[in-house]
Amino acid sequence: MKQGQRRKLNELIEELKAIEQKIPEDPVKFFKMLEFQPTAYQLDLTQKFQNSQFIAARWARQTGKSHTIAALLLHYALTHPNTSIGIVGPSWRQTKLVIRRINLFLRKIPREPLPTQNSKRIIPQATTHNSPPKKRKHNRSFPKQPRNNTWTNTPRGLRRRIQLHSQRQRTL
Repeated sequence: MKQGQRRKLNELIEELKAIEQKIPEDPVKFFKMLEFQPTAYQLDLTQKFQNSQFIAARWARQTGKSHTIAALLLHYALTHPNTSIGIVGPSWRQTKLVIRRINLFLRKIPREPLPTQNSKRIIPQATTHNSPPKKRKHNRSFPKQPRNNTWTNTPRGLRRRIQLHSQRQRTL
């Protein structure tokens, strides 16, 4: 390793240590840094998250499940180096919502220059076939022809009607 590369690596390591020192070990203190005031049941989930390897949050709608879990996952990723976190949801859309919330929380962290090499990964994954929509090959500006042999007022429909008429004439 060259001397310039070694110096740059040492600078990046020092920056990472400085950032990690700013992140409190207690998730509740981290939440306050993100301007997030958790409720009693969200604090209970936080405690269970710290004590258990696997958790499942089954709450009513609009109770802050995604919000709390996004903050917990961000805290975990920042306090545990070399980790991979999988986010699993019933659909790709719901999985992306958690990633968006994590990005919103990242913006609220006090900024200093972040190192370019980051060994933490958060991987979204949908559990159903509702994966991101595929791009269509053709953008059709005209209506698609019906599968049956009905006549339509488009030029293609007229051509099809003429073809069908000539086929009938040949068979007679």
